[in-house]
Amino acid sequence: MNKKEKKVLDLLKSKGVSQQQLEVLLESKERFISIRQKRRTRKYKFGIVSDTHLVDKSCALDELHDFYKRCKREGVHDIVHAGDILSGMNVYKGQIVDLERYGIDEHLEFGLKNYPREEGIKTYFILGNHDLDYKNTAGIDIGKHLAKRPDLIYVGMYDATLTLNGITIGLHHGGGGASYALSYKLQKYVEKIGSDQKPQIYILGHYHGAFYMFYRNIHCFLPACFQKPTDLSVRFGLPNCVGGWIVEVEIADDECNSIDKITYEFIPYY
Repeated sequence: MNKKEKKVLDLLKSKGVSQQQLEVLLESKERFISIRQKRRTRKYKFGIVSDTHLVDKSCALDELHDFYKRCKREGVHDIVHAGDILSGMNVYKGQIVDLERYGIDEHLEFGLKNYPREEGIKTYFILGNHDLDYKNTAGIDIGKHLAKRPDLIYVGMYDATLTLNGITIGLHHGGGGASYALSYKLQKYVEKIGSDQKPQIYILGHYHGAFYMFYRNIHCFLPACFQKPTDLSVRFGLPNCVGGWIVEVEIADDECNSIDKITYEFIPYY
C-alpha cells in the first residue's frame, strides 16, 4: 500500500472498520452492510405536553400540575409544549360560556399565574389555533407575553424545530378535525417534511390523542392533551386523551448525536 491507502485504512480502523470488512464492502455491488460499533452514549430525559387550554372550564389544570411535579421527581428539566396553551375567546360559536375568564388581559394574567412552575424545569412552547385567536381578535402575540416568565420559552407560532441536549425536536400544531385512525394525520404531516429538514423527534399537537410511531427514521408523537371532555368533543367524538409523555433517549457521541435508544412512558389521567 502507498501512504495514502495506509492513511485511509488507519482511519477506517480507528472507526472500528477492519480490513476484512472493508474488502467485503468494496466487493459488494448490490448490498450495503451497516456496521454498528460500540460507542459512548449519554442519557437525556424530557417531557411532552400539549393542548392545555388554560382558562377553559374543562382544562385539566390539577392534572397538569401533577404531571409537572412527576417530571421534577424523575429528573426532567425540559418540557416541550405543542401548542394551545390558552383557550382563546372566539374560536367557535358560543365559546364564551365555556370560559373561566373573559378578556385578553384576564386570560394572560390567568396563564402567567396558573401555568405550572417547578424549580429547575423550563417549558419550550409553540402556539396553536386557540392561541392564534388572540392575534386574530386584537393583534396580540400571546407567546411574547407568556415568555415574560423566565421558565416559559417561546419558540414559534404553529411550528418550530429546536435543539435540546444535541438532538433536534420538531414541534407542530396541526389543523382540521380528527381522522379515522390516530396515526393518519401524524403520518401525513411527517411525509411532508423534506428529507434534509427532518428532526430526530417530531411532536404534532391539536388532535388530543396519544400515539407513538417510528416513521421515516423519525420518532413521532401525538402528545395527548390536558383538556377534559367538553360538549364539543363529545358531540364530535374527539378523544380528549388527558396526559403527558416522559421520554428518555440515549444519544451517541458522534457527529450526528444519533439516538441509539428511546424509551417513552405515557402518564394518563382518567
